[in-house]
Amino acid sequence: MARTNDKFFRKNYNLILKYIIVAVFTAFVVVIFHNNKSFYYEYEVGKSWNYPDLIAPYDFPVYKSYSQITEEKKEISNNIRPYYKYNTSLTEQKISEFTTGMSELKQPQIVGKFTRIMRAGIIKPDEYINSHDSTFIVCVEYGTKAKYLFTGNLYTLTEAKALLNADIDKLKPNEIATVNRLLLSCLVENVTLDVNKTEYVLKKKLDELSDISGLIEKGSIVISYGTLITAEDSNKIESLYQNFDFFKGNTINYNNLICEILVYIIIIFSFMSLLVIYSPAAIIHNKSFLLLFSIIAINVILAAFLQQNGKAYAVFIIPVCLVPIIFRAFYNHSIAAWGLILTIMLIAFSIPEGLNYTLINITVGMIVIGMLSKLEKRSQYFLITLIVFISYCVIYILFELIKTGDFSTISSGRIYAYVFNSLLILLSFPFVFVIEKIFGYITDVSLIELSNTNNKVLRDLSNVAPGTFQHSIQVSNLAESAAREIGANALLARVGSLYHDIGKIENPFFFTENQVQSSNPHDALLPSQSAKIILSHVNIGLEIATKNHLPEQVKDFIRTHHGTRLTSFFYKSAVSQDGKDKINENDFRYHGPKPSSRETAIVMMADSVEAASKSMSYPDEETLTNIVNSVIDKQIAEKQFDNSDITFKDIEDIKKIFITKLKSIYHLRVKY
Repeated sequence: MARTNDKFFRKNYNLILKYIIVAVFTAFVVVIFHNNKSFYYEYEVGKSWNYPDLIAPYDFPVYKSYSQITEEKKEISNNIRPYYKYNTSLTEQKISEFTTGMSELKQPQIVGKFTRIMRAGIIKPDEYINSHDSTFIVCVEYGTKAKYLFTGNLYTLTEAKALLNADIDKLKPNEIATVNRLLLSCLVENVTLDVNKTEYVLKKKLDELSDISGLIEKGSIVISYGTLITAEDSNKIESLYQNFDFFKGNTINYNNLICEILVYIIIIFSFMSLLVIYSPAAIIHNKSFLLLFSIIAINVILAAFLQQNGKAYAVFIIPVCLVPIIFRAFYNHSIAAWGLILTIMLIAFSIPEGLNYTLINITVGMIVIGMLSKLEKRSQYFLITLIVFISYCVIYILFELIKTGDFSTISSGRIYAYVFNSLLILLSFPFVFVIEKIFGYITDVSLIELSNTNNKVLRDLSNVAPGTFQHSIQVSNLAESAAREIGANALLARVGSLYHDIGKIENPFFFTENQVQSSNPHDALLPSQSAKIILSHVNIGLEIATKNHLPEQVKDFIRTHHGTRLTSFFYKSAVSQDGKDKINENDFRYHGPKPSSRETAIVMMADSVEAASKSMSYPDEETLTNIVNSVIDKQIAEKQFDNSDITFKDIEDIKKIFITKLKSIYHLRVKY
């Protein structure tokens, strides 16, 4: 029994691992969001509450709104009694200097007034003085004693100078000049703000400010059905949302928990179904499968963290458009769109503004996907960043105006969130680079680099197996044209074609395209030995690809370009020599797998068609057409394309392209 289970596990290892990844991801989403207030009411101030009566499931505090707290903090700041210091030593020093300077003028009334003003105090204006009238009370410290005074009991320099000028103007001109010189140096501000003490008192009062305005008891009605929602009602609902928890106290709300798990399972497995039906190639490898869910998980983690630690609009900082950008770099537009929708749904399901969040992000995400049709330059990331920011702002403002018709409801915090969101899009380029290295994936930029025939592997192929190299060039031309015709990845098809036969670098002369002499090394071998050498070029090619760090997408072309087909020539030779009963057909059959994408299917067709066309003695259009049709129809009959997402219409279009290209290669002309 143990051996049977072990055999089953090995056979289904990849499938089991995928189920484990999906199960872990689902559990992860439930766990990370269950404390994130799974609270699904959509409501708006000024509109009716369209749900049944909302009953408090437990005692919870009603938190003050952000505007309430801001207003209370402002009120505390405005009403704080600032602390000032009276500088006694400076006062007495300046009185002494002024009295000495005025001794020759014999003006005791001016000296007396100056002394009274200085001892009353000349205050230095500051933010507190400027924002209040003369009835504002301040605390002035006179050494070890302190007095509460109206600011009207103190003087400013301007007021003090005006009072003294009333007496100074009665003097002679030369005396006025003397007094003014003395005032310039002696009339100074001797009451100044004690910044440290004032800020300490202010901070203490702000810290004592409570963020709770009341308490709602368990069983109380928070809001009734049909009630017009006020700002106060919204505050109560928001407070319940902030306190919501499946595991409040020691009681688990199993109904809510089970329903949430089921919703997440439905969302995630809907995504899985789309992948299996429309893009099976994207999930055939475990690394690819893990990458898809890892990128989405990063956004989910960010959403959970920002919801727990940020303001209401913090969730809009999450750069969900990174998902389609990264997915498009490695997959196709469909997966980019599905990944975007899955990410948005998972996040939106756990936040109060779910509908608003979904509409805005899906709209912007689709704009980004449209811009990703041909991403080949780094500078395009900066353009996408700008477009994302503009799109977010325009759509958000339009939605707000639709709801309220008032520009005053537009939140500056939301705009700042979109600024950060857009700037984080620039992380996509380093992310793509890191993913390429970690997961062994490939982007269009990397494909362009790999298509350079001066790369070491292609250069070795050209030097060691020139016939195979020329064959690969011709296959790449056919495959690229066909892929472009049916809307497949033409660049990937071209690169895959260039590398599909690199296994022929070893034993090149056992392949007909490299045989320049009349002698054939297969003549000295048994059919089974020849077949073994021919079949081995696939595994050798994979070894060379691994040694040279070629990505998995390129390896797919190496392992699938013959699928599970027979080496017919050597199989028939073996049958004719030894009889069919003594021959094991599997010894003459490629081990596959079959092509799993349109691009690998195209290369299989192009490879066989190009090789078959070399056998023509007198090439003409009819012969070419017959060869293309017979080769591809045989592959269809052998079910080589069952695992790829290619249609019969695609295949007919590919045939036409092959015929057209081959006619130009063999320079066929219309007879006249």
